[in-house]
Amino acid sequence: MKFLTNLLSTSPTKGFSLLPKWTLSPNKHEVDRAVHMTNDHTIIYRSFTLAKANGMFQEELYPNFEDNKASNDYKSWAAGTDIPPNMRRLTEADFTRR
Repeated sequence: MKFLTNLLSTSPTKGFSLLPKWTLSPNKHEVDRAVHMTNDHTIIYRSFTLAKANGMFQEELYPNFEDNKASNDYKSWAAGTDIPPNMRRLTEADFTRR
């Protein structure tokens, strides 16, 4: 574990949720992104980044994650078919696209 970022706010936290991995910006070395809601109903988007001196894409920082596309439709799911989720991986192409 390594310290990434301070989460400082003048108001107590009411809610906190991590966003899906496909929302990350790999070119900024972002390893997680979150939504932070405070007691005064302010929404703050938090970005967790790693400082990289070389500026190169590092694939090991972005393991496989569930894609946002459904792997099953309703009819087959209702019939009892259980299909594993589609998996996705951020690649060098995602690094240069954003």
